[in-house]
Amino acid sequence: MMNYLPEDNCTGCMLCSAVCPKHCITKEKDNEGFYFPIIDAQKCIGCGKCERACPVNNKLDNDVTKKSFSAYALDDGIRLSSSSGGAFYCLAEVIIENNGIVCAAAFDEDYMAVKHVCVETKNELEILKGSKYLQSDISKMFTVIEKHLNMNRRVLFVGTPCEVAAIKKYFVGNMNLLTTIDIICHGVPSELVWMKYLESVHKGRSVSTVSMRDKKYGWKNFAMKVSYSNYPQYIKSLAFDLYLRGFLENLYLRKSCYDCHFKSIERVGDITIGDYWGKELYDHKGISLIGINTNKGASLFKCAKDRFFYEECDWENAISKNIAATQSAKKNLNRSVFFDELRKCDDFTKSINKCLSKRSIKENIYYYYQLARGWRGEK
Repeated sequence: MMNYLPEDNCTGCMLCSAVCPKHCITKEKDNEGFYFPIIDAQKCIGCGKCERACPVNNKLDNDVTKKSFSAYALDDGIRLSSSSGGAFYCLAEVIIENNGIVCAAAFDEDYMAVKHVCVETKNELEILKGSKYLQSDISKMFTVIEKHLNMNRRVLFVGTPCEVAAIKKYFVGNMNLLTTIDIICHGVPSELVWMKYLESVHKGRSVSTVSMRDKKYGWKNFAMKVSYSNYPQYIKSLAFDLYLRGFLENLYLRKSCYDCHFKSIERVGDITIGDYWGKELYDHKGISLIGINTNKGASLFKCAKDRFFYEECDWENAISKNIAATQSAKKNLNRSVFFDELRKCDDFTKSINKCLSKRSIKENIYYYYQLARGWRGEK
């Protein structure tokens, strides 16, 4: 029988469930809204497959990044509607144009949760664009991706490093048609926190679109934009939106994010993408950092490079300006207070206002601007 992975280390990828031959591992939410595996001890035969598969306990051998680029999409529409420079969309287009499948995070129909889905048209790629600052459910992707690979279709999987590690562990013997992109990840909140934010701040209105990195105020001063079906849209920058502030202050990330096993100069994906911070004072539209980690990654970038303006850069220097690549989020001392308050009063606004840093408006703008770029602050 599997020894339980300590709660502080489990990423909730559910690979253990996917490999279990007796289907005795299911997922269940804890009181913070995060998924964890639950084992039915009566069905378990003690084969150990779950323990051997776990990407936290059994790391993959990674290649050191060989080349890296600052880049942005030549199409301004793609660039401005993307979180940074449009790297994901341009790379994904190549896969779609070659009759492949792209698997990445998307909001569900009512924008209450995020899950990974597979798409095969450029129109469908639109729902995969942009950052989603809550944990995505990838539990169904193991069998869905397997189906497409067995049909000899090329698959691009895009996710956080822990998600990519889980996918690669599952398909370790069937990687020829699978390409992976890991994103430089700050950490993930739960869908429970997101739902409470929607209830409290957005008053349960019918949501039609969400953009967590809207560029109305620029790339460096990104904003939360929520549009409704029958109400004027909401838009507030990272210094004023309560959800973004709590996210950047590391107030409600998954516990494993505070000691992430996948923060490293060595990356798990064939390609790594993130923000190329350092040029935001001169560029307000967004620039991507693209790290090429494998020959497969280099091949995909070569096919997509005509869609970018790009310049080769030094990887170590580039990620020094985006330290989420190598350093875990620092745990906020008020994290337990926030979740206790949320359970007690069931009101996101009241709970978070008891826990956020108190500053003047001018200080707030500078503070969150720095947090977005990886500065750790005093907590």
